[in-house]
Amino acid sequence: MVLACYCSDSPFCLFASSFSQLGPYASGGSASSTAAGLVDANLANSPNQKSGYQFAINVTTAGQDYEFTAHPITANITGQRSFCTDPSGVIEQFPSGTNPPNTAANCSTAASPI
Repeated sequence: MVLACYCSDSPFCLFASSFSQLGPYASGGSASSTAAGLVDANLANSPNQKSGYQFAINVTTAGQDYEFTAHPITANITGQRSFCTDPSGVIEQFPSGTNPPNTAANCSTAASPI
């Protein structure tokens, strides 16, 4: 999990609040809290889309809790299911391809594990 990896490299274990923080760093540079080099530029830059999916990070509780979501840009055309995960690491699915809920509490209760 990219967010868990980012957290393990942070001295205070705060999850990234945006994909840009997880994105590539400058040529010749090194990983930092503003460019960790964990995702490519397509995903790191707005609108945070890749392979027909829209991705989002919702960080709560002062950076110590998160929900990561992915849903088809166009339901039933670019993808069939939506997904979410939280610090538990369990990937949950929404078979309808609709937008997943935007809170970590809903991720584990409104979806079914893969």
